[in-house]
Amino acid sequence: MRRTNQRVAVLTIAAAVGIGLASCGGDSGKGDTAAEDYVDTFCGASSGFLEAAGDSSASTAGGTDPAAMKQGLSDYLESVATAAADVAADMKATGAPDITNGEDANAAIIEAFETTATKLRELEGKVADLPDDAASLSTEVSTLATDAQTAISESFSGLSELKSTESEAEKMDELLADNEDCAAIGA
Repeated sequence: MRRTNQRVAVLTIAAAVGIGLASCGGDSGKGDTAAEDYVDTFCGASSGFLEAAGDSSASTAGGTDPAAMKQGLSDYLESVATAAADVAADMKATGAPDITNGEDANAAIIEAFETTATKLRELEGKVADLPDDAASLSTEVSTLATDAQTAISESFSGLSELKSTESEAEKMDELLADNEDCAAIGA
């Protein structure tokens, strides 16, 4: 992915997960995990994901050598997909926060990261079929980067629809703002 697309994807994810946690909910009950513990786990796990998504070193490896470029892109997509799957696994293990509709919020966050991992692995599977000449490869990589950005944005779009009570949303906003990992990613 080109740097601009990576920044946009990272900022989109950070905003979506911040909105999802601050909004928390739907029609389910409260979970068993203290909200502060949930935010700590979420922010720590998400920062690892966003770090992987923002690391362009693998995606730009190889310079102008098409085979090396394809390998770098493949490695990058797999790394980000693995990081997304890791966040989903961490959130499953943590459980839902003890706020109104916390179960819906946690389920939506898990689904967003699992969907992201699946979509990125699908895109990674297309890398081997990219052209071998540098000029065509560059064009196709740009298209693939746009596809990855779109896939990630779509995976997280549902988080903005979550609802909660105003006091719980304010509590989650405060917890997110006070968490160092989330503050670092702008959630």
